[in-house]
Amino acid sequence: FIASDTGMVFRFLWRIVSTFIDPDTRNRIHIIKGMDAKEKHLKDKISVEEATPWIRRGGMKTRDFDFNEYYMSIPFDHAFDE
Repeated sequence: FIASDTGMVFRFLWRIVSTFIDPDTRNRIHIIKGMDAKEKHLKDKISVEEATPWIRRGGMKTRDFDFNEYYMSIPFDHAFDE
């Protein structure tokens, strides 16, 4: 699990809660901040073609999000930009 650009309150709470989580599980959770950290953790998981510019440098998904289209028009088993 990767949480990106979380707020200060979340990071503070994570420091407290993470002490109660099994180390194997805790090591699978990554809290990342900044574009360099995103590139490091996401380059093998999300291709540039499938990423937005705020997820990866050079991300090619630049289509604006349309709430009505996404929630009202697109069938449940389809992606937003198919």
